[in-house]
Amino acid sequence: ESEGTVFCNCTVAEGGLIVITSQIILPDSLTCTVYPEDSNQKCQEFSFNPSGTSELNLKDSFGSLVVDACGDTEGNENTCITHGEFIYTIANSGSSNLELAVLNRTCNGAGKDLLAADTNPPNIGTVIPSGANAAVTESATIDACAGYLDKRVYIEGLGLSDGKPCFDEDRLVIDFISKAPSLVPTPAPEPCNVTLDSVCAPPQESWLPANQTDCALPPLQDLCSERPSVMVMRYNGGPCGQSDNMQPDKSGCIDFPNSDPEIISGPPTAKGTTSWIEVFAAKDPSTIYFSGFVNVSDEFELNDGSDEVEADMGVKIYEPNEANNGPGALLQDQFFHSSCSSNLFLKDRFGSVQLVAWLNGIQGFVTCFVEVVFTFGIVNQDLAGDALLKTLITLTNLGGDGKELLTVNLTDQVYNRILGGGDEIEITQSFVIDATVRRFYTAVTRLTGINEETGGRCDYTDTLSFTAGADLTPVFPTKAPTLNPTTTEFPTIDPNSEDAECSIRTKIDCSFDGKSCTALELPTITCLEELPNSVEFMYTGTSCMEDSSPALKDCTNNNAIPDGTTGVRVKVGDDKLNEPLFFDGVVSLNELFNVNTQGEQKLGIEIYSTAGVLLQELTTDTKCESDKKQFTTGDNFGALMLTGFDNTGNGGTQIVNGEETLDIIYSVSSDSRYITTLNDGSAIGRFDNQIFIDSTSTVLLQNYAEEYELGTFSLDINLFTMVNEKMRFGTNVKGYITANPSSTCNATSVINVEISG
Repeated sequence: ESEGTVFCNCTVAEGGLIVITSQIILPDSLTCTVYPEDSNQKCQEFSFNPSGTSELNLKDSFGSLVVDACGDTEGNENTCITHGEFIYTIANSGSSNLELAVLNRTCNGAGKDLLAADTNPPNIGTVIPSGANAAVTESATIDACAGYLDKRVYIEGLGLSDGKPCFDEDRLVIDFISKAPSLVPTPAPEPCNVTLDSVCAPPQESWLPANQTDCALPPLQDLCSERPSVMVMRYNGGPCGQSDNMQPDKSGCIDFPNSDPEIISGPPTAKGTTSWIEVFAAKDPSTIYFSGFVNVSDEFELNDGSDEVEADMGVKIYEPNEANNGPGALLQDQFFHSSCSSNLFLKDRFGSVQLVAWLNGIQGFVTCFVEVVFTFGIVNQDLAGDALLKTLITLTNLGGDGKELLTVNLTDQVYNRILGGGDEIEITQSFVIDATVRRFYTAVTRLTGINEETGGRCDYTDTLSFTAGADLTPVFPTKAPTLNPTTTEFPTIDPNSEDAECSIRTKIDCSFDGKSCTALELPTITCLEELPNSVEFMYTGTSCMEDSSPALKDCTNNNAIPDGTTGVRVKVGDDKLNEPLFFDGVVSLNELFNVNTQGEQKLGIEIYSTAGVLLQELTTDTKCESDKKQFTTGDNFGALMLTGFDNTGNGGTQIVNGEETLDIIYSVSSDSRYITTLNDGSAIGRFDNQIFIDSTSTVLLQNYAEEYELGTFSLDINLFTMVNEKMRFGTNVKGYITANPSSTCNATSVINVEISG
């Protein structure tokens, strides 16, 4: 007011506009009085000169008011505030359809989500086809008196065909002094400070140690040791030829014609295709364990409520009959042994069905697939500011077949969640892994967010890796059931990095009976119980020696022992060599032969040339006495060496021989930060020349992968016959960086196994 004339008497909220107008020039002095809306008590009063006779500028402040605009009597106006529109155009230039996940903008530090649910499309989840555009229009009030406008926009999306995330950002700066757009840099807004920590919790399984706290799961006992009460099968579909088990004499399978001309015979294999399955006791078909429709790739339970299943099961697979809502034409008829008295392993295949779990009294519930739970702990480390979470994406080989990296998008669990200073939240995600396969797992998780006050972005990545499961040996089924991926592949890593170098290492492990092959030595076992009912000798061709066995009573060299190339004739009987003899045959150098001694305490032995010339004769005790070294493997008896004995036929408990099985494991590791394709790999030793990898069966080796198993080999040997042999095992592997095939590498390993004695 001025001198009693009231120019404005109005109610206004903070940020609102007050218009002071007059038909004539405003007076030199105006007084403004401010009251609370619900009170007559004055809270502020001030005066100012709006007439132009003294300097007055836009953005001048007087008490709680700021000058935003002014006009003269001739209609000329000056104003800070104008209204306009900003158009954000999104162009999908890729070959895949694009699903929008994030579109944020900041304006002079103030942030806004342009894909909020209350706006017009596009929104979160909107799909932009390849080659198409989409636009977001934002109405805006622009304050030109601020001097400049700095707009930044950030977009994030996901390719639907390949699952690869993509990002882009743009910036517009307008200088209101020069009235021209500018790209003059301004200080970046203060980012948020949010951290991420990934933890994996093990499943609650009876076979795990009580103190198991992480997901580095120990080996799983995959051999069924007691007859189950419940079994779980997976329906893979397909013909009998895919059977893979260790019951050659206790299982069988027959295929019948299929009405589908493309299948010809046997059950279908297309995922989701339905069949009718019946499982019953083979000796009593009235005992039904399962009967019903099952889709290919689904699991079904065998359970009739009894304490244990019958020893043998029959399985029939039928086409579905819609008319009777039951079985149609028979597609496959099979049987297998289910008592666990004959080898039964997880993943055993019987025609179109596969064993994936069982329940029994000794082992509890044992299954191929176990669920692990990832917990992602998110903490706002900025105690003074709020963080607005935007995306959470995990790149991992969990959740699929364990060989390919997949993208798991968890953004819907964090999007636009506000995390106050010092606050934290936890996001969980379950993954299923195959516990019967030893594999290196990794999960790389990326979190993004925005500083609520400044609009600055934050970006945090966390990696968690572990090895879990146990390898199956070569005789076990290798056609493992796989889980159907629900996500997509890992994005290709940039091959142009200066350290995009291919680097692999090979390794060969040799073991026997749970011990390293470096511990191989001739067994020196003394018979300490009953007389042996059989003994095993090896012909060495040596003469009677001073270091012969103390059990050797007499030894006479009658003629020179031949070099072994023509062999010798050996006779073994009682000490008088009375008929019938215990052994009479021709043996060669280092050849083993077994003698049934019939519990005789003394043996007579004569060695002849093949022409009948007596070369050596000897007698020996076969007593088993604990107070002296008598009958011991590795001891020499003239031209013979004792390599084994068996006294179980006379009431003893000892069966001794030099037989061992060497288990060889070939593996390869990666030292590269990029995924490597292995395109050539084979064993190159004297005893094993198998091919693990070729151009038709390449393997993707994850970055920094630990000991990917190429293959295994078992070699049965006799320690006595191989004592002077050097057993060599080798492997050679070649590969290249998947994203950059010109970066190649190869690695070779060789080990020599020798027996000390």
